[in-house]
Amino acid sequence: MRNPIPLSRRRTSTALLAAAIALGTLQLFVLGTASFAFGDYEVEALPAVQALTAGHLHEFVLRLPGYGGATLLQSPFLVGGSALGGDLGAFRAAALPGLGLLAGLGWVLARRLLANGVGRGWAVATALALAGSPIALLALQAGHPEELLVAGLAVTAVLLAVHGRPLVAAAVIGAAAAAKPWALIAVPVVLLAATDRRTAGRQVLACGLAAALVLGPIIAVQHGERGTAAPVATRATGIFKPMNLFWFTGRSDPAWRIDAPAVVQHVEGGAASYDKPPQQRIEPGWVGRVTHPLIVAGAFAIAFLFALRRSARNRKEDLLLLLASVGWWRCLLDSWNVDYYALCASLALVAWSAWRGRAPLPGLLLLLGVWVSFELLPERSMSPDLRTAVYLAWALPAGVAMTWRALAPASFGRLTGAVRRRAEQVLPTLTRQLGAPAA
Repeated sequence: MRNPIPLSRRRTSTALLAAAIALGTLQLFVLGTASFAFGDYEVEALPAVQALTAGHLHEFVLRLPGYGGATLLQSPFLVGGSALGGDLGAFRAAALPGLGLLAGLGWVLARRLLANGVGRGWAVATALALAGSPIALLALQAGHPEELLVAGLAVTAVLLAVHGRPLVAAAVIGAAAAAKPWALIAVPVVLLAATDRRTAGRQVLACGLAAALVLGPIIAVQHGERGTAAPVATRATGIFKPMNLFWFTGRSDPAWRIDAPAVVQHVEGGAASYDKPPQQRIEPGWVGRVTHPLIVAGAFAIAFLFALRRSARNRKEDLLLLLASVGWWRCLLDSWNVDYYALCASLALVAWSAWRGRAPLPGLLLLLGVWVSFELLPERSMSPDLRTAVYLAWALPAGVAMTWRALAPASFGRLTGAVRRRAEQVLPTLTRQLGAPAA
């Protein structure tokens, strides 16, 4: 463990962290909630929110989107925000619980870094990567404030499990999975915190009860009735995005061209709808049926392998790395993969480093890779095939590395040690050659 920061500097460090977290949270709120127009919120969640704020509770539940559990958890904020600022106020208020959770994670983990003697610069970087995550900004701009809440709950649940609170952790992840189904991938990670069968059984019970409390009202109202909300979280045919392992299984679409318009908007009766232009590849029929079950099954399989290989070196904090791993494979395996899907993996990877008292370099590199692949690679001059190839060239090794380190830290350490020693031998020679004058 590094030497702690001297007492005389702690007040300055605390103030600096508070300022960084406030700045990160504020920029997410200002830039991410400026408008919900042309985002998923407008089409998916807004009809239910308008029914809620008008006092029509039955209609609200019927109109809930596929992630209705998250909207239900946000409902007190939605009502208050609508009273103050109408539909836009409700959208902004929906972001508050997620923003608050990310700010809390940033504060706790950055303070832990300081307590372990890591430099203030790395502590501030950790705070900004959590409280001001650029991927969280992308989620808000896409109209998904609930993504911040669910990803934050998943990381919080694993942190509670690592901290020795397995039952509370199970309840939190149960609520998260009920809020948005992708959080099921974190359930087996939290269950690994159980030290005996009795605790594991209690965890399963706590997880199920929490999920039932969230989903119970929805199931009770929607049973026997059909809601009118758009089927946002269900698999629809014809939607097939690049940046995933299944992209190259699609057949080429002869109607596609690189200069086709990205989105065509139609407004009828105040509601927005969207036409999708031809894509470079057309999704095979089997892909839509296997991806989501494969993601959940893969998460349970990786967690099972972790349980089998647990040793003295597989300390509990590696559960955070395991969450990052299964969250990243979710991105790679989902044929709907978009930029903000990486939020949970990036938060968990930063949290893993911070909990161990290390600089969050892996998490920052992951953030950089996602931002470059999804935001900086030019869509108008690079085909989806090429952009996917560039993305997979780094994203697939990153997934393998995270999983390998979580499951077999000893062998991973030997490999990285050998690479480091080789680099130390080669770099001085290479530097001398590059610095030599031309003949």
